[in-house]
Order: sequence, then structure tokens, then C-alpha cells
Amino acid sequence: MEKDELENVLASGRDNRKNNGTDNGGTRAEAAKNREGGIGRRENLRKDKTGNAGHRPADLLRACFDKTLVWLNVFLFAMMVVVGTYQILVRYLFNRPSTVSEELLTYTFAWLSLLAATYVFGQRGHMRMGFLADRLEGKNRRVLGIGTECLTIAFTAVVMVYGGIRITMLTMTQKTASLGIPMGCVYGIVPVCGVLIMIYNGMNLMEQIAFGDGSGAAGGKRDAKAPGAGRNGTGGTEYGKEERE
Repeated sequence: MEKDELENVLASGRDNRKNNGTDNGGTRAEAAKNREGGIGRRENLRKDKTGNAGHRPADLLRACFDKTLVWLNVFLFAMMVVVGTYQILVRYLFNRPSTVSEELLTYTFAWLSLLAATYVFGQRGHMRMGFLADRLEGKNRRVLGIGTECLTIAFTAVVMVYGGIRITMLTMTQKTASLGIPMGCVYGIVPVCGVLIMIYNGMNLMEQIAFGDGSGAAGGKRDAKAPGAGRNGTGGTEYGKEERE
């Protein structure tokens, strides 16, 4: 009798273990399904934030400016190579230095420097000190990014646009020594680049407000090691927050 009861207890224990294993397997399957669903939701959120960004008017405008600046810089650099080669040849082979080519090189280099800086600014590839921004997170980091963009817009508007227009108007009556063109034409690149930088800043500011870090911009200077990190590292997207959670 005791033997039969013992066998019944053992059989009951085996059944319980089997049922528990089935339940645990179902729980694990449900957990895996939930994880896959969460990943899918995060991927959809990332696509909404960044994948469709290239079709927005701001990104189309950014792409147009980028392409125009790239080709302008390529043209100016190629012209500097040609003019510099000509200047070397006429100076050392024919012993007849060209003052026109020397002046043209100087002004072309000034234009190239400002236009290249504008392009790098639009790509957020300029140097920054991240000792403060890297210590902030969430809302504080976003506020810092917005404040930085606003300060840059103010500085550009006062120094480059307003100051550039003033210096251009004051020097329109002056002529260059060799080329004979108004100096205002040379200084005119300053307010032009200032306006372009302000446009880039405006787009960056809208992205900071909408996404928290400019993650909706076309192209990418983003840090792939930090999900949700913007091109200038001053914010985090909702996707980044959800992924970290």
C-alpha cells in the first residue's frame, strides 16, 4: 500500500514538472515575441524619425546647398591649382612674374576658405568642446543644443551679415591694385556665407526642437556607437531613449 502511494506521488511530481516546463516554454516564447515586437516598434520609430527625413523640404534644401557648396569649392580649388601653376611657370621659366595671378590667388583662397567653412558648418563637422555637453542628458542636453544654435545665429547675423554688408558697402569705391575690381566684390562673400550659415542654423534649430538632436537631417555625422546621438552630440532622440530602456 505504501509502495502504491509512493509511486502515485512520484508520478504526480513528474506530471507537475512536465506541466511547469510547458508553461515556462510558453512564457519564454511569449517573452521572445514581446521582445521582437519591441524591436519592431523601435525600428518603425527610427524609420519615422530618420528614414523618411530625406523627403522633407528642409532636407531637400540642405542637400541642394551642400551640393552647390561642394561644386563651388571644387571649382575654386581647381582654379587655384591652374593659376598657381601658371604663376610658377611665368616666374621661373620666363622670369616675368604675374601680379594679376598673385592677387587672384589671394582672393580666391579667401573665398574658398569661407565657402568651405560654411559647408563644414552645415555638416556639423566643425570643432566643438564637448566637456559640458557630454555631461548632460535628456532635457538639459537638448536645451544646451538649442541655446548653442541661437547664439550662433545671433553671432552670425551681427558679425558676418550686418558687418559684412557694411564693409562691402564701404569698400565698393576702392579698386584692387592688379585686377581693378571693387574691393566690395571681394568682401561680398562674407555676408553671403553668413546668410548660408544662418539658414543651416535655422534648419539645425528646427531639428533640435523637433527631434532633440537634429537626427532628422539628411546625411549623417551621427555617432553610431551612441543610439540617438545627434551629429553634434548635443541631444538624444526618442528612439535612443526607448532603446536604452
